[in-house]
Amino acid sequence: MYRLAVALAGATATIVISASETSWAQAPRAEAHLAVRANDPLRVAIDEARIIRLDQAAHAVVVGNPAIADAIVHDGRSLIITARAYGATNLIVLDRAGNVMLDRMVHVTQPQSALLTIQRGNALETYSCAPHCRRMPMPGDTATFFEEIIKQNQSRNGLVQSQIGR
Repeated sequence: MYRLAVALAGATATIVISASETSWAQAPRAEAHLAVRANDPLRVAIDEARIIRLDQAAHAVVVGNPAIADAIVHDGRSLIITARAYGATNLIVLDRAGNVMLDRMVHVTQPQSALLTIQRGNALETYSCAPHCRRMPMPGDTATFFEEIIKQNQSRNGLVQSQIGR
């Protein structure tokens, strides 16, 4: 992570650039599924999904806090974890007999893509810079910044839906 302090219009801002690579190029995606080791927490970046392959068919999945992560059984032996919000929760997978097949913590982390966070006092704004910087609503951003982007996206999606319906 790099930190750079700059002056913007008479105010001090902190720019935080976080990238998995030292260049602005898109980092190669990790393998599509996770290898689960004995006590390792599962790490999934916010707004991403990962697949866990199970040795046997799962019957039930329990997520401690589904607002942080969600999990579904896809084909009996494939579990899809979707990260919803920053934080940690637990994940329990049971077989048909009620035996615990998997009991792990799930840590929802920051995306590994190139992010730019601008902080002006307590105000935060996040940009995705892979390869060009675009505004990206993230938990923790200033409410007006976040809400404006969401409204623009909803408006755009509405226009697209209206064109599809024709």
